[in-house]
Amino acid sequence: MADDEIHVGDKGLELRATIKNSGTAVDISAATVKLFLFRKPDATVATNTASFLTAGTDGVLYFTTPTTTTLDQAGKWQLQSRVEFSGNVFHSDWYEFKVHKNLE
Repeated sequence: MADDEIHVGDKGLELRATIKNSGTAVDISAATVKLFLFRKPDATVATNTASFLTAGTDGVLYFTTPTTTTLDQAGKWQLQSRVEFSGNVFHSDWYEFKVHKNLE
């Protein structure tokens, strides 16, 4: 059994993304807006507020799934983070992950 499998209904799952520019992490500590954008298998997009993992100087954001309905579909998901500060808007690369069905 894989330790890193994600399943429909997983609550408390921590997802992370790093904002980079030319391969180098961007200092996002001054960000006033921090978001995780999820594209679900049915192509709908859900927007969730993200948080700094540390102080933001490492470019890392995280989001913890708050309910059992956050990951509500099995299939291929995409994740992109977005930050805004000093009149600038930055996005991470798209990350893909699979959400597996449950037996029940």
